[in-house]
Amino acid sequence: MKSNFTNQVLISFLIFSLVLITSSKAAKAIERVSVLKDLKALKQINKIELEGNIKVYLRQGLNEGLEVYGKEPRNIQVHFKNGILHISSDAPETLEIGLTVNNLSSIVASGNAVLCSTNRIRSLDLEIKLEDSASAKLELEA
Repeated sequence: MKSNFTNQVLISFLIFSLVLITSSKAAKAIERVSVLKDLKALKQINKIELEGNIKVYLRQGLNEGLEVYGKEPRNIQVHFKNGILHISSDAPETLEIGLTVNNLSSIVASGNAVLCSTNRIRSLDLEIKLEDSASAKLELEA
């Protein structure tokens, strides 16, 4: 009898632990979706300003938006006003972002920011300014 009781307690504990872990992950997923939902509402991005430990995968396309990859973003600040998107992060780990823009005229990157294009970026007049140890590997077409 004691063995049955011990097994029941153990099984109950395991089920409780599983429910607790699953609930925690679901809560984090809901929180992350709400953060990303606000960031995806970006339209008519003309200028990008990147600051800090950020890696941006830039894509040109009609449906503009921003997607954060990996873990839930921490220490990230995003400001968007008058066509200027400013993204900064002071997190020790690199924040990876996918960014789709339609018509871009300027990019300014500083800190450890890295900018890579995932397709050919077409622009008649694109100004790129890299400061500190920022770098860019872009496929451009004028």
